[in-house]
Amino acid sequence: MTEAEFFEFLNDSVAVATGSLMAFITVLFGYLLCAYFVGRKLTLIQLVSVTLAYSIFATINVVSIHYSMSRIGEIGAKYSQFYANSDTAELLSLVMPSLVGFVWFMSVVYMVSEYRKRHDAQEAA
Repeated sequence: MTEAEFFEFLNDSVAVATGSLMAFITVLFGYLLCAYFVGRKLTLIQLVSVTLAYSIFATINVVSIHYSMSRIGEIGAKYSQFYANSDTAELLSLVMPSLVGFVWFMSVVYMVSEYRKRHDAQEAA
């Protein structure tokens, strides 16, 4: 692999990871808007179906981000004469998916808390 091929691979891998992260952020804001505006009005089936679809999408993005960043670390370690930051890429392959997973978890907790507010109010009445 030449230096030009390596940097083309690096650019493509970062583009895939960035695209996955941006797609997740877009869907995250849609999910949070749904939670804020209609979270209290959803039925249990609607809540489960929206959360399940969101969770599957988030899982696909986490796997894509992890795979792209770990490939950068693997190839970077193999061709370390071109890329000295392979340790950083390996660290990011763990940190970025963990951060996305944490954000996913907190958004689901927010949606469920909005759903529970209506049902708690109905039980109190």
